[in-house]
Amino acid sequence: MFVFEAVDSGTLALLDVATKAELPFDEYVVVAGRVQSSRQLTCVGGRVKRDGKRRLLVVPLAQAQDADSAQTPSVQVLDVGEVAVNFLQGVRACFPTLVRKNPMAESMDDDSSDSEEEAEAHKKQKHEEDADSAANAQAAKEKQLQAEAAEYMSQTRVKVLATLDELFSAFQITDPTNVLMSLRNDPSVPKNCQLLCMDCPPLGTADDATHAAMPHVFSSATAPPEPLNFGVLFSEVATSKEKEQFLHIPVPRSPPLPAPAAQGEDYVQEGFQDATVLTFGAKREATAHGGGKTCEEMVKNIRMRHASGSFCTLVLPTKTWEQVADEHKPFLPQVSELHGELRLRRLMGNAPCGVPVELLLES
Repeated sequence: MFVFEAVDSGTLALLDVATKAELPFDEYVVVAGRVQSSRQLTCVGGRVKRDGKRRLLVVPLAQAQDADSAQTPSVQVLDVGEVAVNFLQGVRACFPTLVRKNPMAESMDDDSSDSEEEAEAHKKQKHEEDADSAANAQAAKEKQLQAEAAEYMSQTRVKVLATLDELFSAFQITDPTNVLMSLRNDPSVPKNCQLLCMDCPPLGTADDATHAAMPHVFSSATAPPEPLNFGVLFSEVATSKEKEQFLHIPVPRSPPLPAPAAQGEDYVQEGFQDATVLTFGAKREATAHGGGKTCEEMVKNIRMRHASGSFCTLVLPTKTWEQVADEHKPFLPQVSELHGELRLRRLMGNAPCGVPVELLLES
């Protein structure tokens, strides 16, 4: 996924996603799995940054080569907005989370009171009143944020372009000649590809300095993260190499750039990744192609590492995949075709450019 950002002239400039600051999302989630022998179901979404910047996200996707698949479009957009986001959140709810404790919220003993019983009763009443007031305020805030997210999602526009060349007629791109050359020289871009283009309008303003991204592993009981405000669900041609089959995971990354003059021949350009990836049927292995942990493995890992204790609380999954599938089958029948173990993997840190993120499927 290549990231274009609007500049002062109004055109869209291709970004070098070298650090977390260049990522378009505060949080980014991908769900992927094989649904047919030649198709992959992919859902991407997250929380677009509140920085007042318009962004264009471009995902190059392989085109079908055989005659049978040619009858079906290589890329089929199934939903843009709330259905996709609800699906992402449902699958994510199949895994545990950690909630940070607020030590300041702990009640303090009032030793100066002459009557411990009266003090305790007063303290309990005040605590209940404060809790009710805070809960009402939080509920109103969450309702407002949900409405804002729904409004923002309704403004997201998605286009599927038949060729790379069409990108420059569909959008005003800064320095189109160099951008075209850069994308064509990227070894991870299929020679014959379609482009899934997601046009995200500005959200907030550049002065929204009070907005801070919440960590992915933790959430806070006093300040939960904002709802997801971006989601696109689509099916694409499956990725195969000889006898092995892979899931293609679209994550924001950098285009290939000329090596700095001071660097030697061993220089490897890197981009920054920050994504939560949930996959069906990916192999469990400690490599770049591994699918991550199952829910049970994650719960065990958290407990073994004593991550749930004085400073945080382990929150067990609130849904099972069967429940999520039943909820979405009436309007997304493709989910019933997803099979294999559901695993979660975090992609975090630097990764070489020009190398697609592909997770190996169980044979």
